Amino acid sequence: MSSAWTSTPLDIYEAHINLPQVGQAAAIRASLAEAVSRYTPKSLLYLGAAGGNGLEALPPNTRIEAVDLNPAYLAAARQRFPHLSLN
Repeated sequence: MSSAWTSTPLDIYEAHINLPQVGQAAAIRASLAEAVSRYTPKSLLYLGAAGGNGLEALPPNTRIEAVDLNPAYLAAARQRFPHLSLN
């Protein structure tokens, strides 16, 4: 499958979603934090995980199945959140 996200560096993607006029990064963080607070999951399926935006809301040892089109994004998420069980 061809996608622009497979060749877009993570820092470019994150800069875009962090733009105030886009607001995607903040929305993802807020939504994930609210869901974690409300449901206290022991595991999570994170579709479109990218570099792990929002994973700071999860407690250590939460099991996370992360999916993204770009394997380099997932590698960055694993480095950023080594305290999580990120598969």
